[in-house]
Amino acid sequence: HYDPCHFSKTFSDGSDIQLSIYVDDGNTFDTNAIECDAFYERLSQQFDITVVPDDYFLGMDVMSPEPAIIKVSNKTFIMALVARVFPDGIDKLPKYSTPGDPRLMEYYEMALAAHVAPAPKFATEYRSLVGGIAWVGPTARPDALHANGICARAYTFSTVELYGCAVRVLLYLADTCELGITFSAYAPNADVLDAASDSDWHVMRSTSGGGLRLAGGTAHAVS
Repeated sequence: HYDPCHFSKTFSDGSDIQLSIYVDDGNTFDTNAIECDAFYERLSQQFDITVVPDDYFLGMDVMSPEPAIIKVSNKTFIMALVARVFPDGIDKLPKYSTPGDPRLMEYYEMALAAHVAPAPKFATEYRSLVGGIAWVGPTARPDALHANGICARAYTFSTVELYGCAVRVLLYLADTCELGITFSAYAPNADVLDAASDSDWHVMRSTSGGGLRLAGGTAHAVS
């Protein structure tokens, strides 16, 4: 009944199981292998589940070089999206050092003022591209959140210019697909949750932005 959600169970010896669920995907981290294996056994008796390697979850590549460090990136997801949008490859396409086009807000305001519904075929292509790159922002690439968020505002009145802005985001992500977020127990004040928020005063109805940081990494970000 809840999506997404997180469950935890702590045993008398202090060991635990942490379970994250999103729709029909789940992932566990534990400090008690025997209890966790028993949990999976009980779960498989009640539900039809498939256990897969834990290095890929919800579009994120998950790497843990040691128990105290976890790094997440979207490399596999990004490159699969690139292959779908550009089946001929991107070798001859421009490279970008930032995700946002300098005229992004101008293009958005023009589209908003005109507010013309796009042709069905173009609308589908636009939503497919923008929806694809939207997935990486909240997971491991908060640097692309703002540019993608502006493009997503125009789902019902998308334009060629905004489609170009979305393409730029994808090409930027492809060129920086190795980037991600690292959570480390060695980070200063690793066990302290920090929060920051701000507002966009460019518009009357402000778009809030913010982030939560834990263990040296951005655990949650919105724009």
